[in-house]
Amino acid sequence: MNPGAQIIAGGNIDIRGTCRGIVHAGAFGDVNAFIVADHLIPLQIRIADFFSRSPDDLDPAEVNVKSNYPEKAFVKDGQIVVEPIKR
Repeated sequence: MNPGAQIIAGGNIDIRGTCRGIVHAGAFGDVNAFIVADHLIPLQIRIADFFSRSPDDLDPAEVNVKSNYPEKAFVKDGQIVVEPIKR
């Protein structure tokens, strides 16, 4: 998923690859929805009515580094949390 692309889903989102655009899971208000990607580096991430975005001062060299594990974003205690997972 390239920068500038958007994915909006009523449920979960599973990206087999790199996520660099805008992703919105649980678009109809499902706070239990989650987002999984092999490389989760979105411009903006939304789950239900919660949202987060990448820092403006993120080093471009860091953005191109691919992690060695997939990640999952979900809502916990009123905020979006990103954790490593195993597929």
